[in-house]
Amino acid sequence: MKEFVKWIEDNNKDYEKYMQLTDSLDDFLRNYVIIDEDVVHGIFSNLINVLANCDEISYEEQGMEYAYVILHFIERYRRFQKIIMFLLREGVLRLKDVYRFLDIGTGPAPAIFAFSDIVSCFNEYNSTKESVEFLPDYVELSHSFRHWLHHFVEFLWVKHGPDSYNVPFHHGTFLDYEKIEFNEVSFSFHINGQEFTQYRKSPLKHRYNTIFFSNFLTTGDTVDRFESQIIETAKWALNDSIIAVIGAPGSKSNKYKEVYDRVDELLNNRRLGNYKFIAHSYKVTMPQEEFYFDYSDKFGVRLKEFYKSILIHCGTFTDLDKYPKEKNLFNSVIDESYAKVNTWQVNVYKKHSRLRRGIHGGRTQRHITDSSQHQST
Repeated sequence: MKEFVKWIEDNNKDYEKYMQLTDSLDDFLRNYVIIDEDVVHGIFSNLINVLANCDEISYEEQGMEYAYVILHFIERYRRFQKIIMFLLREGVLRLKDVYRFLDIGTGPAPAIFAFSDIVSCFNEYNSTKESVEFLPDYVELSHSFRHWLHHFVEFLWVKHGPDSYNVPFHHGTFLDYEKIEFNEVSFSFHINGQEFTQYRKSPLKHRYNTIFFSNFLTTGDTVDRFESQIIETAKWALNDSIIAVIGAPGSKSNKYKEVYDRVDELLNNRRLGNYKFIAHSYKVTMPQEEFYFDYSDKFGVRLKEFYKSILIHCGTFTDLDKYPKEKNLFNSVIDESYAKVNTWQVNVYKKHSRLRRGIHGGRTQRHITDSSQHQST
């Protein structure tokens, strides 16, 4: 996949996709969201809170999801572009016929948009062969983010066509990670006169081969709270799957260092098998774990232009001097001399599984024609 990533960079495909999404978001916000003073108030009254406490708030207060989208969506989209391209280049993320992707804590879904665009690029690059399929799903508790994502994808499909972004137009399968079920049991009822019979259907099995925790595990206590769910996520992942944990760099944050240490305890060299499969997960050693977004490169310059556009547009509805801290925040970022570098860390775990000998007539996993899609464990 090194040649493919080089093709992306040589042809500026990552910048082309970045520009299209940034331009589209600017259009969507200015023409369909920020349409009166009340919306501006909802956004500006939440900017500082979103910036300082983005991992602690619920995003259900009016305007808070838009404040988050304005501040973080495009920058984090670029983060995930860089992460996915790096994982492909290093062979950590391998080419598959189908990427069954689960984004845990998706928010406005920058990871899904980035992955969708990378797969689209690959199908263009590999146009003479059968297309790679991308099947995304997500976990998100905030109804505000779910509704925002629904409407933004609808807008994008009208603007660029229904094949432009493979992002869930419908709401994602999972609301609350604490209650996630990878083997979802459903029931049907048959009513006959005064009697009814309840039938238990076969479980609906949710299986994924690429899983991101998108800045979802933010404290050691969060990891402890979701310990059983994290292990279950790895247990029910498909063979040869990856699980990526993304957040602030542990080298600069003791809080995140504790997160990564705790996840290591749960997923590194973890046995995940059962009576049918032998399975384990382990941490992938990579030449690089920290990545950055640079406000002085062309991606950063375009983001500054986006911030300036939104600031000017908001100022047409009200006097922004009413929000001095928030206005100064925008003005400092859009200044030409602003050259901050935002960093983040990625830890990746690999899951492998194979059939135990004697199961299904002694067949082993190599006899299964598509190991990327069989339901391991």
